[in-house]
Amino acid sequence: LSIAENKFFGSLPPSLSNATSLQVLQVQENKLTGQVPDFRKLHDLEHFTIEDNRLGSGTDGDLTFISDLTNATELKYLIMNDNHFGGTLPTSISNLSTKLEMFWFHRNQIHGSIPTEIGNLVNLQSLGMGDNSFTGSIFLY
Repeated sequence: LSIAENKFFGSLPPSLSNATSLQVLQVQENKLTGQVPDFRKLHDLEHFTIEDNRLGSGTDGDLTFISDLTNATELKYLIMNDNHFGGTLPTSISNLSTKLEMFWFHRNQIHGSIPTEIGNLVNLQSLGMGDNSFTGSIFLY
C-alpha cells in the first residue's frame, strides 16, 4: 500500500492493522497527524515509511509503536524521519527484526541517550538519527 506524496491529512486509520499480509506501507510526504496506531498484527511488514508528515506530538509516548513493530520479523526498512516524534528511543529497538537494514528517524524531537541495544541490529546498513536532541556517550562495539 503506497499513498505517498499526496495531500492526505488526519490520522493513520487503525483498521490498517487488519491488513495482516501487508508487506509495504508507504505514507510519506502527506500531512498525516496523530499517533501511529498499533500495527503489531503486521507480521509480514518489510518496508514501513512514514517520513515527512506531522505524526507524533513531540512528547513521551510517541514511539510506543516501535515496540509493536517487533512482531514484524521481516522488517528491512523503517523510515520515520521529518515528523514530530518526541520522547526517548525505547530499548525495544533491540527486538526489531534482525533483517533491518535501514532505520532513519532524523529531524524529530527525540531526546535522551541512544540505547546501547541498538547494537543488536546486526544487519543495519544505514542509521539516520541527526537533528534530534540526543545526549550522553556513544558506544562502539
